[in-house]
Amino acid sequence: MLNTQKGLKSFADKAVNAVKKSIGLSEIDFDHICIQAKSTEEYEQLLKNLDEDIIPLNELPHAGRRITVAKLLKPFEVQGVSIDKIEVSEPKPKRTVKVTGFDHIAFVVRVNFDSFIHKLKENNIKISEAKQIGQDRLIKFQEGKIEIEIRNNRIGVERDDDTLDERIAEEKPAGKRKLSETDELHSLLEQEKEKRLRALADYQNLQKRTENERGRFMGIANASILGEILDCIDDFDRALKNLKVDENEQVGLRMVREKLQKIIDGNGLEEIGCKLGSIFDPNACEAVGVVAVDNDEENNSVREVVQKGYRMKDNGQIVRPVRVIVSKKN
Repeated sequence: MLNTQKGLKSFADKAVNAVKKSIGLSEIDFDHICIQAKSTEEYEQLLKNLDEDIIPLNELPHAGRRITVAKLLKPFEVQGVSIDKIEVSEPKPKRTVKVTGFDHIAFVVRVNFDSFIHKLKENNIKISEAKQIGQDRLIKFQEGKIEIEIRNNRIGVERDDDTLDERIAEEKPAGKRKLSETDELHSLLEQEKEKRLRALADYQNLQKRTENERGRFMGIANASILGEILDCIDDFDRALKNLKVDENEQVGLRMVREKLQKIIDGNGLEEIGCKLGSIFDPNACEAVGVVAVDNDEENNSVREVVQKGYRMKDNGQIVRPVRVIVSKKN
């Protein structure tokens, strides 16, 4: 998968350079950087990978695909530009995207949008795409290998309510006839439909976040309980090992021990494999002792397993690390 954090900073630096070279930053503000996924699966996986780094603001259905707008929990600055928002996009239907990666950088104008476009044309900047989506107008152009998007409105943000005449005047092309009453009603209907779609997307996003949080809290609670049961199993094993009676008199203890083991197995817990002589893995093991060795080959290897470790099968969460004795070179 994409190394998002490192790649994001690198792309932002190149993109801001491209903007400064072509149009400058005096009349525009940063809006977002787009990450284009190559498939639906990549889109969902990318959002999952970014879960701890972003706060989703909105999921917008657009042109048969989903677009998630999110705020970075840790914004950063590139050449005086604060990078604080990203857009994660599914590919358009029937469009082939070969690699998941950064697609474009977007800015929003602080001045009149038409005047800004006129200024671009005067500076011989070739506009590669221009379109309007509801009240949002945008253009795109290339600067080297970087695609730059200029918008009249921030993505996923509703404008303040204007009067009907102001809305119509903004959406009406220059030199065209006035909109009829039917056209006005149709325009208002489209705006209301878009608002409801966005409200529905907000509600669906809230449901997803709530479900994810519930699952995460339940996982933490289950891991804590299972860890205590593992301690009980260890106590049973020590008691059975040191009990000075024959096996017939141990039947009751063994039955209880087997029931506890079934609880562990039924809740998706698995033992963490740790072989003697393997390299010490701090992500799965905990060193509780050190043995001195004389050669490099045995350095930082597992010499003895003191206590077994376990993790959840479904997500790999460590419930209890393997406690080991590790070798260290003198």
